Amino acid sequence: PGLAKAAFHATRTDRWGLAVDLSFFVVDAGYRPILQVECDVLGDDVMACRNTGIVLTPLAPAAEAAFPLALRQVLVNAHWLGVEEIMVQTWDDDDVPAVHDWLAEHRAMMCAMRHARVDLRRPMADILADFRQTHRNLTRWGLANLHFASSFADSPPALVHAYHQLAVRDRRGQIESEAVLGQRLERGEISLHAAGHGASPETMVLVSYCGGDIAYYGGAVRIRDQGKSSAPALMYRIMAELRERGIAEFVLGDLLDGAGGDAKMHGIAAFKAGFTKSFRPGKWGCARSGMMPSCLDLEG
Repeated sequence: PGLAKAAFHATRTDRWGLAVDLSFFVVDAGYRPILQVECDVLGDDVMACRNTGIVLTPLAPAAEAAFPLALRQVLVNAHWLGVEEIMVQTWDDDDVPAVHDWLAEHRAMMCAMRHARVDLRRPMADILADFRQTHRNLTRWGLANLHFASSFADSPPALVHAYHQLAVRDRRGQIESEAVLGQRLERGEISLHAAGHGASPETMVLVSYCGGDIAYYGGAVRIRDQGKSSAPALMYRIMAELRERGIAEFVLGDLLDGAGGDAKMHGIAAFKAGFTKSFRPGKWGCARSGMMPSCLDLEG
């Protein structure tokens, strides 16, 4: 979990509170993992998994019997930390009765979501054809008018500095120091990509890797009010570079798909959904843990 959550857990504690990783395995009598549960929390916010629901991943056929035990442990963790809400993720094509029963028991509020990805094994022309029309138009304009850079070919220290400066300017709460970003880049955990009209980037994207042939959209920073957005063309260039390096899949993340959430969540979902037609539908279930908010009597 440390590789996947480093940026998330670097969140400024003065805004959200301490980040606590509560991921765990359920093991059999021989201490072999049969079910993996990824969950964490920032301060007293919703217990989830980064910015999406808690993920329960079966690792063996016996995992089905372990779901109730895992969900009980999630509830114990929530009580231990005093967390009021728990968000669990389910998939429409992978029904797990124990999870649905648990969500119903806790009267969870359900919200539609979908997992977005891009299959990079296809020709770039086919990948571009899946872009939303406005994204395609901006991509063609950007490829003809913008300058691009990436840590694969250009100066990593300069890109690290530019990314950090843009993140500060973009008022991002989740930001790692330049030193930590540089170390992660050297270890091959991330790559940085930039687009702009000149030497100063206008949009930058961080891509993360956890081994294998899958890359993950890790986040973007940009100069606001650009006029024509440089992001679609940069995303196209990133996909082309990843494809050339043997990456088979580019994961855009889990997107809100329907009612609920705020304007920012809907905006991010609409932007990412414009790059693909490959989605896995699911739901987020937000359940009450049964904990009451703690209060301090300042008059007593």
